[in-house]
Amino acid sequence: MHGARRDTSDDPAAALDGNPLVQLGPVGPGAVLDGAFDLLRFRFRRMVALCAVVFVPLQLLDLGLAISAGTDTASDVPQLQLFDSGTSMPFGAALAMLALRACALFLLGMAAGVLVDGWLDGRDVAFGQVVGAVARRCWVVPIVVLAAGFAKWSAACFGLFGFFLVDALVFIAGPVAGAERIGPFASIGRSARLGKATFGNALAICFGGFLITSVVRVALAVGPIVLVQMLGLPEGWLLLIDQVSSLTLLVTLPLTACIAARAYVDLRCRAEGLDLVRRQDARGLRG
Repeated sequence: MHGARRDTSDDPAAALDGNPLVQLGPVGPGAVLDGAFDLLRFRFRRMVALCAVVFVPLQLLDLGLAISAGTDTASDVPQLQLFDSGTSMPFGAALAMLALRACALFLLGMAAGVLVDGWLDGRDVAFGQVVGAVARRCWVVPIVVLAAGFAKWSAACFGLFGFFLVDALVFIAGPVAGAERIGPFASIGRSARLGKATFGNALAICFGGFLITSVVRVALAVGPIVLVQMLGLPEGWLLLIDQVSSLTLLVTLPLTACIAARAYVDLRCRAEGLDLVRRQDARGLRG
């Protein structure tokens, strides 16, 4: 029974005070999403700092491109931007920014995987160690992002549901690459195998995570933009508020990475019995 209290005295994860991964076991998609918030709260400042390392340079680049392209004065109504940029820019620059943001999110997913791997063993991996571990394997990022992105957007030609059908198979590739230190195609294959083994759960977690992070971002970002337009402030203020509001990604991107990392742990419990194997190893029951 999932509600029963488990003996964690021999669990290596229990050595870390407040570790959210002490009690492992297969849970429902809702509990996985709740667990992602637990992961984020556990080392919130570290996750935000890791996000800032990859996100702030991109935001400065985005700001420079927005200033050089000028602001869009044609629209009087705030719009929900899918790719976190409220300003117009040339297609090539917008595509490059999209690719860079996808790489940044994958890097953060890898960082979450490194942290989760340590927490499973009762180790608290320091900020510098996480950065070093991810930097040593950064060559994996563009290959996975390109391959997974091509698969997802090809599926999106058949509708948004097709996008999520493929995304459910690859959305934990970042934590897999970080935790298991494997190559790009091995990471995609491992993610797809875990997702396929319990596809319904993977799809529900993937889509539920998208909804949650979207709602959080809209709640934090749209309000200030609406206020600026209601007060009739100059267009330059809208550009400034848009860029400041984009800093909400310092919360939503770590949350996205934590959802993928928590899903990685849950799918391993379901497909491989990770929780049972760990308990057997802790008690010396396996030869």
